[in-house]
Amino acid sequence: MATKTLSENIQTAITDLSNIKTALVGKGVAIPSGTPTNSYSGLIDGLLIGTPASAEFNIHFGDVAPEDTTKLWVKTTQVANIKLDCEISSVLNSTTRVNDILDASTNEIVSGVGGCAERVGNLVYLLGGYTMSPKILTYNLDTLVTVSTGVAMPSNYFRYAATGLVGDFIYLLGGLKYSTMSLDIYKYDILEKTMTKLAVAITNDGNHGWQSFAYATVGTRIYLFGGYNSTSFSNSNIVTKAYYFDTVSQTFTMITAPTNHYIEAGTAVIGTDIYLIGGRNSSGTSTNRITKYDTLLDTYTIVAYLPAAYTRCRAAVVGTDIYIYWDKNIFKLDSLTNTLSTVSSGLAWGFTEGSIVSHGTNIFYFCGSSLANAAFITTTEVALESNHLLISSLTSGHRIALFNQNGIDIKLPVSNVFKGDANNKAQKVEAYYYNNAQWNLI
Repeated sequence: MATKTLSENIQTAITDLSNIKTALVGKGVAIPSGTPTNSYSGLIDGLLIGTPASAEFNIHFGDVAPEDTTKLWVKTTQVANIKLDCEISSVLNSTTRVNDILDASTNEIVSGVGGCAERVGNLVYLLGGYTMSPKILTYNLDTLVTVSTGVAMPSNYFRYAATGLVGDFIYLLGGLKYSTMSLDIYKYDILEKTMTKLAVAITNDGNHGWQSFAYATVGTRIYLFGGYNSTSFSNSNIVTKAYYFDTVSQTFTMITAPTNHYIEAGTAVIGTDIYLIGGRNSSGTSTNRITKYDTLLDTYTIVAYLPAAYTRCRAAVVGTDIYIYWDKNIFKLDSLTNTLSTVSSGLAWGFTEGSIVSHGTNIFYFCGSSLANAAFITTTEVALESNHLLISSLTSGHRIALFNQNGIDIKLPVSNVFKGDANNKAQKVEAYYYNNAQWNLI
């Protein structure tokens, strides 16, 4: 019998994990009676390796770090009947304009129209836009201060492009600079602060959009839906196909195409599902649909409808809620019930074509049409049942913890751990993750 390669063995393991996705939902599962008081086991939906799935993990409570590094160490009072729960709800409190994006060394105006943002920890990397900074900028979500990385943006990367955060790399795909198109793909190394142009490029065959597409990252794949295949914004140039770019093999794979959301749609990711929000169909007509794409099954399901047909809206995830920003309105989609509600209307600012990230229970919105250099924070109050835990990942929009399943040990850093207090309000607790042979405070 032929020996399988390492990649084949990994793919087999990923397939096994995928097959248990529906079985191991484990949301709100109580800790079994008789479980040791310093170690609790549970399940969470959202493992991200290749094709994601659910997996089992352990949490250790106490003042001393556990010897078992497959456990996430949460430094908090030991409480009986701890529950692991990602079924949370949030209530919008307020939206406030905060310190503008400004590179003090250049005073560069960053319109951010059609720009991209990726969050790593408390830093947001801002890339591109109609009037963009010549260097990649970072915006610190704690200090609200902008700092230039000193790394130049690619000369042909501009607006209406796509980005994807995979590990320590941000990938930049396609885009439009004035009347010049880009089929190129770049990789920005966050740690080394280097920009590399990949040997592969988006295929210009009419089936692969390269600007104004909807895009989202799941695992090591960057998914792209629709887009234009020309510098012209004519309806005849709208692409009605979808594909993903595999950042490991650096190959393109066509997937089932949606029946709408071909251009100017917003996106949000929860677990292995990508939500396509608004946008336009193949004839250029705007839509009010919200459609869920299951990356495991390669299927689409219409889950809700916006109050009207919207384009160029932006969305971010807090818990299991998707916040949708469009013009002077903010809506919330409860992904558990597929219920859409209006959170805010008649705001002082119009949110269109900017970029957005979530960080813990806060949402940050950057720039956009008529909002040059502007930055906003939306605070949310999260309801979390007493002694339930919410774990959010280091990257925006995903919930991740430490996993061990079928002998595969996957250590992934998380950004926040919240515990429901006696009043059922989420409170951040001290938590640590194991990396580089030491425990690191989150």
